[in-house]
Amino acid sequence: MEPIMSDYQNQESLNGKIEDVEKVSLEDRSSGRRPRLASFTLIELMIVVAVIGLIAGIVLAAAGGVQKKAARDQTTAEIKTLCTALERYRADNGSYPSTSGQASRTAVYSSLTNYMAFQTNRISGSGTSAQYLDPYGQPYWYQSPSTRTTGSLMSGGQDSFDVWSVGADGKKDTKDDLRSWE
Repeated sequence: MEPIMSDYQNQESLNGKIEDVEKVSLEDRSSGRRPRLASFTLIELMIVVAVIGLIAGIVLAAAGGVQKKAARDQTTAEIKTLCTALERYRADNGSYPSTSGQASRTAVYSSLTNYMAFQTNRISGSGTSAQYLDPYGQPYWYQSPSTRTTGSLMSGGQDSFDVWSVGADGKKDTKDDLRSWE
């Protein structure tokens, strides 16, 4: 059990503590120093800011990699969708839209408007010059008949058409291109 202190003893104890604080304050004032308060030093704050910056950098780098993979996956899925729309076009018209063996950036959109839904915010231009853009902001390319010697993704091995994206770098025939035949 704790001994019960009288109000007088409590008051004396409290007065003693106040006097101690006043002594320290008077000593600090007389020496020209400010009393030291519990706080962080500049070095400690700089270390915390540096650690937060490092963590933010790691998170942003990881997020960038995820966004690149998402764009690549979306482009691959859209190429497959374009190939399916081209097969539907052939079923209705007896052949694929011809580009006379030349690669075209406009044939994808102009030929397939009745065979698939396009995201309107990714259509560049209008009329016969309209292009459907991939997630990288580059137009999809289409060529028919194909000039490759290997089979197409959707045509059962016949070299009939090619659909591809030039990828993030925007340059044709580089390692980041995404193709219907690969």
